[in-house]
Amino acid sequence: MQNLLLLIFPILLFVITFYCTTLSKKGLISDTFLDLDQSKNIQAFACLAIIIHHVTQQISVYGMRPKGPITLFSYIGYLFTALFFFFSGYGLMTSLNTKPDYLKSFLKKRLPAVLIPFWIINILAVILVSFLPGPKLSASEIACAIAGVTLINGNGWYIIEIVFFYIIFYVLFRFVKNRKLATALLCIATVCIIVYGFLQGHNTKGTQPRWFEGEWWYNSTITFAFGVLFAGMKDKFSAFCVKHYKLMLALFAVLTIVSVRINVFAQKHLGYYHEAVHHGVRDAAITLVIQSASAIIFTTFILVLNMRLSIGNRALLFIRNMSLELFLIHGLFVNQIFGSREMSDFVRYTVVLICSILCTALIAPVVKFLVKKITMLLNTKRVKNDTLERAIIEKQRAKRIKIFSLTAGILIVAAVIYFLVGKSVILKGEHSKEQAQLKGAEVGDIIEWGHIDTNPSIPGKEHITWIVLEKDDQSALLISEMGLAGSYYHQHHTAISWEDSDLRGLINSDKSLKSFSKYERPDMLFIDGDLVSLLTASEAEKLFSSDVSRELLITPMAKAQGTNINDLSKHHEWDMTNVKTSWWWLRGDKGVSALTAPIVTVDGVISLDEKYVNKPAGAIRPVIRVKIDQIGG
Repeated sequence: MQNLLLLIFPILLFVITFYCTTLSKKGLISDTFLDLDQSKNIQAFACLAIIIHHVTQQISVYGMRPKGPITLFSYIGYLFTALFFFFSGYGLMTSLNTKPDYLKSFLKKRLPAVLIPFWIINILAVILVSFLPGPKLSASEIACAIAGVTLINGNGWYIIEIVFFYIIFYVLFRFVKNRKLATALLCIATVCIIVYGFLQGHNTKGTQPRWFEGEWWYNSTITFAFGVLFAGMKDKFSAFCVKHYKLMLALFAVLTIVSVRINVFAQKHLGYYHEAVHHGVRDAAITLVIQSASAIIFTTFILVLNMRLSIGNRALLFIRNMSLELFLIHGLFVNQIFGSREMSDFVRYTVVLICSILCTALIAPVVKFLVKKITMLLNTKRVKNDTLERAIIEKQRAKRIKIFSLTAGILIVAAVIYFLVGKSVILKGEHSKEQAQLKGAEVGDIIEWGHIDTNPSIPGKEHITWIVLEKDDQSALLISEMGLAGSYYHQHHTAISWEDSDLRGLINSDKSLKSFSKYERPDMLFIDGDLVSLLTASEAEKLFSSDVSRELLITPMAKAQGTNINDLSKHHEWDMTNVKTSWWWLRGDKGVSALTAPIVTVDGVISLDEKYVNKPAGAIRPVIRVKIDQIGG
């Protein structure tokens, strides 16, 4: 019943969207088809749907814990983003074809319209983080977060990508005189961006979001090229649809349903999270092709609907006037503010939607005022006559340029110094502190070594904490205090040895080893040929004093990624302490292939054959051996 109650949110979405909808006469196209108001109304619908999508991802752990029919929204967020990309491509080409001198001041108008909201909301995110518990951002991290070099607000990826498209569009149509050639090159550039993002792989380690890393950067991007091309074939498409409207509506309705079902299957059984394992790239490529085709089909279905249906009401007008700001702001409420707070699913949807909309309503007028003023400033025409007015304006312009150049120069120099010198000094200092901790530690103590993102609600990476299992004068064997991530032992249901398993490759991949700095890695000793390994069953028996001591808690990031978690173990079923433990993988005996792999259960019991190797979401608890620096005693 609780899950069915959640359907009120998509129902409200459709009520808001289609209230006061008007239908054009049979055989005629709506007068408002794809005009500016309709385009913005559709984007307002998409923006609200994306918020529901993000909350659904959170409560269902990306669909791994179904929450009834609304779970579908966890899998289809890319369809709504596809609408934004489509209208961007369509709008650019339509304006180019209908507005004289459109390119003359294109960048001065388009870039402030997206970058100023992006930067302002980044500033709000930085201020918010400063009040949240956890590590605080350094000055350089604040500068990078505000500028968008690092994404303190994960939804900002769309702004980065659309800015790339604006610049490519301007350059091509400014310098390539043949419009058809420029259009073809723009579509090729779109495909190149998709391929580049795909080749960056998926951020399986959960580190701070980086540019073009993650499937959301490219799984709906193809509709930008579709929008560019559609601007040139709108009339022919409309004429065809007028003659065969019922057929086209039924066809694309069915294709949308089928493609969505195929997409859900692909995300569950293939997906983007397997790059480091067997057939991972192939699985990701198949998923990308399916989602790209599905995005085009869904967008076309929306276009066919819009040919006869004209949507618009006060609620949509209210949302559409601030849809970009709402798109950016809502992520702060989904993740940073409410992400780690305990509440019912219904309350989570409610507070995220209400708080996001109210906050945006307060901020959007300020953002739009600044956009307007800065755009006017950038597009101020030079005074041509030789007058005092001209002299004053030129003096003010020169002053602004000087201040801007000085500020930019200082920031560039500071960034260069940080990346060339400061970062290295910081990492070296941290390594010295870690070695000092290690020297003074006893078996059972907690020490720090390396960094990883352990909490999705806090930007940046945190220290990895380790338990000292063994120690002598030369080295120490360390095991992570908490489960850092989750995975299967091997992707396929087949007898496999540890040496050939996907899990071994994953924890020793380049991404995994990037958790350790250039100062830490040389101090890490090999364990049976690997820098990172797992305990064997016999080692887990020997090095822990009891079952309870082997029980494992996982990091918030591991939990958010779908790593297994048990609400009530046999040890804690009755004492109401709310301890939530996870089972974790052990390393199989050398050279032994089997369909199952050893684990430690949620109760800390060692089990040799309970889990098949392709069981997903097993917690990863790595072990490393670190050399103790003898310099300085």
